[in-house]
This record gives sequence, structure tokens and C-alpha cells, in this order.
Amino acid sequence: MNQGVVLLGFFLASISVRKTTGALGDAHADVLALCGTWTAALQLAKESVVKADIAEDMTEILNLNMTLAPSEWQQNFKDQGAGNTYEKFKTGKENKLGNTDWTDLWQAWKKTYNEAINTDHQWHKEFKQKGKKPNPSISRGYVAELADAAWALKKQHNSEIPKDQEGAKESLLSDIKAALCSGKLKTKADGSGCEDDAITTTKATTCSDGDGTKEGHSIGMDMMCLCATATPTECLGTPGTEVLGTGNLVSGILAQLQSKCPTLPEAADAIAAAEEALNVLKSRICAQVAADAAGNVLLGKKSTSKHEGTDAACVNYKSYYAQGKQGMESIPWVIKLRSAIKHAKEMRRLTQEKSQQAATIKQLKLKIVAEFAREFKTDDCLAQYKQVMPADDEKQAKNHCSKYDKNKTCTADNKCKWEGKNEADGPCKPKEGEGQTNQGPGAGKEENAEGKMCSEKKSEGECKDGCKWEGETCKDSSILVSKPFSLMVSAFVA
Repeated sequence: MNQGVVLLGFFLASISVRKTTGALGDAHADVLALCGTWTAALQLAKESVVKADIAEDMTEILNLNMTLAPSEWQQNFKDQGAGNTYEKFKTGKENKLGNTDWTDLWQAWKKTYNEAINTDHQWHKEFKQKGKKPNPSISRGYVAELADAAWALKKQHNSEIPKDQEGAKESLLSDIKAALCSGKLKTKADGSGCEDDAITTTKATTCSDGDGTKEGHSIGMDMMCLCATATPTECLGTPGTEVLGTGNLVSGILAQLQSKCPTLPEAADAIAAAEEALNVLKSRICAQVAADAAGNVLLGKKSTSKHEGTDAACVNYKSYYAQGKQGMESIPWVIKLRSAIKHAKEMRRLTQEKSQQAATIKQLKLKIVAEFAREFKTDDCLAQYKQVMPADDEKQAKNHCSKYDKNKTCTADNKCKWEGKNEADGPCKPKEGEGQTNQGPGAGKEENAEGKMCSEKKSEGECKDGCKWEGETCKDSSILVSKPFSLMVSAFVA
């Protein structure tokens, strides 16, 4: 169980049965209930949105992206001076760039150029030592898209919450300060509590005149007023400290009361502690004195005659339990503490969101690193592709003979032969052994050892000797070999 909740459970265990007369520690359980809200509020003040460390991953992403950029783009950032700005670059290009704003990116690109392209920079030296670089024409667009996505996440991750928005640190602290020390008390500059009070007016003037309108403005004031009695033992025990002197509040009493408040462990869950503290407080209201016909709703115990008397250890919340009100939830400092809890919950949600953004940025970096590690053997593929496709000179030989349309001109070329029955019915073809190839395009044109073309074989059993069965057709296997390489080459040179 959370340590903060355990301590607050102790507050509940401290509740005593109703008493009809004042006694030592009579209001101790009630002041402990207020103590719980006080210490939980101070713990809430420590909440904040925690950002992850994304600097290293972003540096790697932007630098790797810059190494793939065209040299003419890289040269835009060679000038590292303060005068090299996006505004200067944009001049004369307004029609093309429109509303594009690269102001922040421009400074990042300058830094990236200095690290990734500057041969004297350590990052560049280490990058060169790895000896891994993808084909820019293939990887540039892909890596750029990943870098753009990472930059967008970086902006979200590093963005600050507007101070008037839920989850803003300023709003959290403002609510906590108001909950602790509103009214006649002033908050310490560091928000750690209230300044030493110097309130020396009468109890009736400061705390209550019986109508319940002066209570509930801050935890600090309610603690003071709860314990403002002529006999200090109700809250402070023996020997006690004087709280009222000749009917007036004693200066500095708040610090004495706070010294009685248990502290929360550093690792205590502030949100759980604050919510539990409010539950404890709710259980203490009317615990010692039941609400009466006059609408009095007390925390603590009044005197036999009246609530605002110097012998009464109580706070009257009657105005917050009137018709149309929401009871304890209408008390001003409770409203502020509830608001602080909401801010703290939003802070935790934003922390989780930023953690996820950082994880996504890391994944984008790993994808880019993997792209740089990928090997591109374009030359090897082209060489294999050429082996299975007709050579240029062989193609030229075929085309060379086919241009002749007469027997006389065909046979005049020693590399050609005429296969026509008369002078003009053709065709003219290359002589055997000259210009013959393993054919690429055109299924089934090659003869094999059986003297049959692949396309003439009608069963899978006889589809052999340079042929391959595909579907319901016997095809020249050279076609099947050349096709994948053709697709690969298309991908490489696209």
C-alpha cells in the first residue's frame, strides 16, 4: 500500500468518539485531517511534466539525413555565421515557399551541416569510419520522410504547456498557494507554505462571527481558527502553546500547529495522498457535533454556548452546506486543491505521452540506421542481368541481317544467309554460330537437345533441357532467370 495513504489512514484511526466537554487533544483528530491536506498539497507542488532525453537520437537522425542531401542543398549551411538565417534564404523565393516556416529547422540544419559534413568534426570522422552509405538516389526520400516525422515529434515533445492550460506548472502552483494561504495569510515566495502570521485580532474578527462566511478560504486559516481557544491543549496537547492571548490570536501560532503535522515520504504518491486527505476531512466534518437546525456544520467541537467563543475548538462550514451548495466541495480551498489534483494528473499523462514520443523517435532513428546498413550491389545485379540478356553486339547482328530484303544483298554479307525460295520472299538471317543467343523476351523460341522448342512440349514431364514448366505452359528458362534481375535493375535506377 502507498506510504502516503498509510499515514492518512492513521488520521482516521485517530478519530475519537464524541465528547460533551473539552479535554486534552479534543480537536487533535480534526487538526490532523487538515494536516493531511496541507502535507499532500506541498507534495503536489513537486509534480511536473518530465521530458525524455531525445537529443542524441535527434542528432543522429538529422546528421544522417544531411549526409544524403544534394551538395547544392548542403552548401546553404556552409556559412555558420549568425547572418545565415531562413529569412535571408527565403528572400526572393516567397512565391515558391509560401507560408513555409523553417526558422527553427534552419538553425538545426546549420548545426547538422557542421557535424555531418565538416571533415574536422568528430561525428563526421566516426561516420566515415563506419564506411556505410546507402545509395542517395534510392534512400534520400525515405530517410528524409523519417527525419521529418522525427522533427515533428521533437517539436511536440519539447513544447511547453501554456500557463492557463490544464497541466501547466504555473497553474498547479497557483492553485496550491491559494489552497494553503489565502485570506489574511500570505504565501512564501517558494510556495512551501505561509509566511509567519502576524494576525493579532480577535478570534471573532478573524475566524468567525457565527455566520460561517470567514471559514474555508485556506487550509492555514482553518487550522489556526480550529485551534484558537483559551486552552491550547485541544490541538497542541500538553504543555501546549498559547493560541489566544486576552482574546486575540497569538502571532506565529501557525508554525506551531504545522510542527504537529506528520510529513509524507519523498516517494509518496501526491495525488493519492491528496485525494485520501480530502476523504479523511469529509469524515471529520460533523464527526463531533451533528449539524443542527440552524445549519451549523462543524469541524471540531464548539463550546456549550456558541461556536465563535474562545473556548470553542471548531470551524463552521455552514455557508458551504446551504441550499444550492455542494457541501465540502464548495469550500474555496477544497476547490483549489481539487484543481491542483487535476493539473497533477494531466502532468503525468503528458509525461507518459512525451515518453512515447521519445520511444517513437528512437524507432525512427533505428530505421534510418538500418537503411544506412543496407548494402546495394547494383553493379553485381547489372552484371548478372547482362549475362542472361542478349549482348548489344548480338542484337546488332540480328538487326544487321534483317535489314536486307533481297537475296543478292543478303548473301553479299558474309555474316548473313538467305532463307527465301526466291529473290525477294526472305527472310535474311545471321549464319549459324554468328549472332545466336540465349533469348530473353519471347517465350519458347529456343530449341533444345530434342529438336523441339520449349513451347512445343505439352507436358511437364518432357519440359526439360533448358525449359521450365510454369502454370500450364513450357517456357524457355532463360526468360525466368532474366525477369527478377530486370525488376531489380528497374528498382535501382528508378
